[in-house]
Amino acid sequence: MHSFICAGQSVLGIPFGYSREFVKEKLEARYGKYNVYDNSEGLKVYDISIGNFTFNVGVFEFQYWNGRTYFNYASFEQYYSNVASAKNMRDYLYSVIKDKYSSDYIDEYVNKQGFKCYKFGTDPRDATKILGSISIERGYGKDGIERIYLNLIYGPIHYIDRSSDF
Repeated sequence: MHSFICAGQSVLGIPFGYSREFVKEKLEARYGKYNVYDNSEGLKVYDISIGNFTFNVGVFEFQYWNGRTYFNYASFEQYYSNVASAKNMRDYLYSVIKDKYSSDYIDEYVNKQGFKCYKFGTDPRDATKILGSISIERGYGKDGIERIYLNLIYGPIHYIDRSSDF
């Protein structure tokens, strides 16, 4: 039924590779039917809690092939008005992620804006790629206000050759 599922790799207990319908059902069961927004880009949940964290938004994306969908990407974003708060949350988030992925892969790097960030895990379909990252970046919201964004990203995990759509 789910031939592309990646054993052991999941977000919120939802394994990568599952269908859009399955992911939506699980998110609605956890966060409520009217808190899951389904649009052409994927699924969104606002004020989404994961463990002890609450993010402003969680986004779940899918690959499409032959009438099927495959969960392949999740991102969670929280914004802050000051750098210190974002760094504190990044460090706390890292301490939790580190325990789960330290035997697999975890590394730190500094992004173009000079913020310490982390990459972790191994893509289950391509061992040369990472599974996810924790990053901080300065940017502007749709309202034009500058903020500091903390991002937790899983994927993308490519189940279908990216060129298959062309």
